[in-house]
Amino acid sequence: MAIVALLPFTASLLTGCHRQAPLTPELAAIVCPADRAEHASEMFGKAEVTFVCVTPEIADKPSLLRCDPNSRPVYCEDSGTITLSRLPGGKLVPGAPSNAREYQPPPVTDPETDAGSLFEASFYDKPPGKANYEVGPRQYLRDAEQQRLPPGFTLVNGPVCDRVSNALRHASCRLEAKSASLHWYITVSIPRPIGNKIDDELYQQEMTLWLDLLGKMVTDPKG
Repeated sequence: MAIVALLPFTASLLTGCHRQAPLTPELAAIVCPADRAEHASEMFGKAEVTFVCVTPEIADKPSLLRCDPNSRPVYCEDSGTITLSRLPGGKLVPGAPSNAREYQPPPVTDPETDAGSLFEASFYDKPPGKANYEVGPRQYLRDAEQQRLPPGFTLVNGPVCDRVSNALRHASCRLEAKSASLHWYITVSIPRPIGNKIDDELYQQEMTLWLDLLGKMVTDPKG
């Protein structure tokens, strides 16, 4: 259930408005909307987190990355979220796939269909009050203790995964992790018709993609 092209970065160089460090090739592969074609980095705790596909306003004032723009009044804190999608076929975009015009739901019941995936990571500068694991028919991913995390991250719990897709037509793996100064709740969701089983190999494939990308977005500690 989502990841920024070379074009947006080139455009920012041409305008000269937002002098940002170049993105890694992996992050530069995320395809941004035209109105959110910048990227910006901000410090959270001792970590530097890079966000792709942000507005020019945020690129100029990356401290706005600490704020919820939909709250009234606008609420700011030392925590945040990253939401990205992989569309069928491999394109990476910001946000959930339901917000991408190119996205089409997987056809009916074929479990081999590439339906893409959604990546959601919430991070906190201190331990949250409680875990965000929902109650349901889940089990630990096979060889979960060997799950490869980005450098500097350690596994706290999980991955705990749905065995079958739910009424919302997706199945998810969740894990809790720590970096040097941040606490992370990470969810990788895969669209599937209700009741479809999801095998460990597919979860591992998507989890590896997203965790590798997360490692390109986070430096903890910075410098």
